[in-house]
Amino acid sequence: MVASGVASKLDMLSPKLWDKEACEHIYSETKKTQQLITHELVHVYHGQLNVSPDFSNVEGIDWFIEGLATFASGQCDSLRIAEVKKAITNNKIPESLANFWTGNIKYGLSGSVVMFIDYKYGRTKLKELLSLNKKTEILSVLKTTELELLNEWKKYIQHL
Repeated sequence: MVASGVASKLDMLSPKLWDKEACEHIYSETKKTQQLITHELVHVYHGQLNVSPDFSNVEGIDWFIEGLATFASGQCDSLRIAEVKKAITNNKIPESLANFWTGNIKYGLSGSVVMFIDYKYGRTKLKELLSLNKKTEILSVLKTTELELLNEWKKYIQHL
C-alpha cells in the first residue's frame, strides 16, 4: 500500500519512492499515479461526509467505499470492466455485495456497481449515499433489494 485516506488525513509514501518501496505501483505511470492519488482523495471527501469519518463503524459497505473511489478516480476502466464481464459470463460473481470487496477483481466489481448506481439513479442520488454507513440504508435509499440491484447491475455490465 502506498497511500490511504480518511476524513481527517491523506497518508502517502512519496510517489518517487514507489518504484523502490511498492510492489504494484510505478511512479512513471503518470495516469495511474494520478488516479491512485485521486482515489485516496475521494476517500478523504467521502469520510468528511460519512457518519463514520474513518470508516471504522460501517456495516457491509466496503464495496461502496472502495467502489466509489475506484469509479470517481477513473480506475474503473475498460480492462476492469472486461474482467467483470468475463466473471459474469463464467458465473464467478459473489452472491452478495459483502463479498464484492474480495478476490483479484474486487476493484472492478466494486467500482462497476457504483458506476451502475450512478447510471441508474443519478449523481444526486449517489451523493446522497455518502453519509450512510450501512448496506441496509443504501438499499433503502435506492428503494431496491440486494438481489434486484445485483441482477440489474449484471445486465448493465453485459451491455457495455
